[in-house]
Order: sequence, then C-alpha cells, then structure tokens
Amino acid sequence: MDNQGKIWYGKFGTDQMYRNLHKDFESWNNYYKERFGKTKLELNNLFLKKINRKIRILEIGCNVGYQLNCLNKMGFKNLYGIELQSLCIKNLKKKFKFINLVQGDGNNIPFKKNFFDLVFTSNVLIHIHPSNISHFMSEMYRVTSKWIWCFEYYSKKYENVNYRNHKNLLWKTDFSKKFISTFTDLKIQKEILFKSLISNKEIDSMFLLKKK
Repeated sequence: MDNQGKIWYGKFGTDQMYRNLHKDFESWNNYYKERFGKTKLELNNLFLKKINRKIRILEIGCNVGYQLNCLNKMGFKNLYGIELQSLCIKNLKKKFKFINLVQGDGNNIPFKKNFFDLVFTSNVLIHIHPSNISHFMSEMYRVTSKWIWCFEYYSKKYENVNYRNHKNLLWKTDFSKKFISTFTDLKIQKEILFKSLISNKEIDSMFLLKKK
C-alpha cells in the first residue's frame, strides 16, 4: 500500500466516510441539485440512459455506496465495488447487499482483462498522486471492455489543491484529456462541464469514454 493508500485506509479515511453520510437517498440525490441544478439521478441519466441495464459495472472507491445504489435504482443490477476503507466495507455489506464488494484499491484491481463493461470513479481520481495516476488509469482501462465513466474536479492544468489543511491529497486536471492521450483507442462519447452553483470557481467534469 502506498502513502496515499495508508492515509485513506486510516483515521483520515474513516472521517471522510462520516462526512459523506446522508440521511437517506433523497438527501444525497438532492445534494447535487443544490450544487449543479440537477439531481445525481438526472446527471447519471444524461450519460447512461440508453445503456443496457444488464452490463457489468465496477466502481473504484465506492465509499458508502450511494452511487451504486443510485445505479441500482436506475435498473442496473450487475454491480461491483472496490473500496479501501474497512469501515466502509462493513457498512456497505449491511446496507447494500446487492453490491459485489472487494476490499482494495484501483492500483491492483483483482479482475481479469475486460471483465467489466463499464468502470467508473466519482471524485476518486482527484485523490491519486500525479506520479501514480497513469498506472491507476491503466488498471481501469485494463478491466473494462467498453466504457470508462468519471465525475471529477476539472482544471485545464494539473493543480494541487489544499484539502482539509493537507497538501498532496487532492489534484484537479482535465482527466478525460489525460485518458485519451494515454490510450489512443479511447474516444469521448460525451463530456459536460458543470459549474458549481455554490462557488463559481469550482467546475466538475462528467465524461463517458468508449474503446473503439
């Protein structure tokens, strides 16, 4: 486990889990409406509405499972999640029994090549050190046969952002551009930049990439 992993595995990661807790699905769903003017369900449908519900999906860094639960409500049933934090795994097993869970991280995904139809992250790439991001992305690329889908902080250049009074825990960049420049057979199917309604300095990017 690298230094980043040790931080997220320990107390800092546990505290992050508690910060991410919502009362119920509706409060989590509407949190995104407050930030972007659309619920998370509406954001997801912008990208996944026409995709077959039988596909096999993996989320890397599924945390407390809200996004996988949202996909389940959308009709996707073949859902997998990888999460490093043991307390998250414990809570996920109790709350969302339909998720196939693995404790681990995206640096060494324990599935064979092309095992999944779609692999995704939601505010996870931003926490991967720039020296390791290419390897992390290569693991995502390896285990998907078709799609990579992400929702991450956006910047035209790599920026190290102070995160809860810590340096070297959060970076933002143009992650879709990095993917397609690294893997030449990836093509952008759709990308939307969402400006925060709370702070006009914050922009998030949701993008769907497909292997040619």
